[in-house]
Amino acid sequence: MSLQARRLSVPIEKGEIKSEALSVQQRAAAAGEFAQATSTFLSYLASRYQKVRNRFAEDRISFRDQLARQLKGHSRQPTTTAHQAAAWRAWLIAASEEGALSKEEGIALWTEIWRLLTQAGDDQKDLQGSVHPVDAFLTLFRSALVSGRANLQTIDGDEPNEIGKLCGWRNGMPSGECAGWIHNDILYLEMETAYGVANAMGHRNGEGIACTQKTLKQRLDERKLIVIKDQGRGNATRVPRLRIPAIAIPLGAVFPSAEGGGGASS
Repeated sequence: MSLQARRLSVPIEKGEIKSEALSVQQRAAAAGEFAQATSTFLSYLASRYQKVRNRFAEDRISFRDQLARQLKGHSRQPTTTAHQAAAWRAWLIAASEEGALSKEEGIALWTEIWRLLTQAGDDQKDLQGSVHPVDAFLTLFRSALVSGRANLQTIDGDEPNEIGKLCGWRNGMPSGECAGWIHNDILYLEMETAYGVANAMGHRNGEGIACTQKTLKQRLDERKLIVIKDQGRGNATRVPRLRIPAIAIPLGAVFPSAEGGGGASS
């Protein structure tokens, strides 16, 4: 719960973002408008850093106190939303002082931003139900790999094709502990290491996995994610050729974009 409460989730339904509106923003990005705006904002910050920083801190506390009285969700949600609000206000003040927005435009935008942020903050109570241990594990394990705290290898000990960076490899070298092996779109997890690095990643962000390693295996099985089991070994199997005990799950469970071929050894 604590990990999820530290973020502001905004669900988007399919079709909610209109292609015409998206195309306008893509053309603006291609024309360098966003880059120019960012450059101007950074220059503004550089010349007034301490002043902006102090104002941001004051706004964050003020907004947090206001939101604490308004929002009825998790106790950390006002702080999360207040950070967003303070950042937006800093940007709007910069845009106004740099002449990109008139005073009236800035006030109108701020009124709308505050309305949407408080609405989104209030909606979090419906989105912050308990995170399923399997979902938490897969998310945290993926983060541990991408951040280089663990790695995945082929059964030959090589870097997985195409998805090496996602699997904890940098410049042809693995980072952290080996937490599993990829073979034919199956990920063979060395469960003690995989659970350990995912749980540690969770604790760094405020909350670990809400079950033991043994229970997690059961939950993976309930989700029908354990795709190979050896008779007499419960939920476990052995890594082909290496014969190391492991839990076999689809590679796509961790990397959905890799499903159907990407990174397995032959």
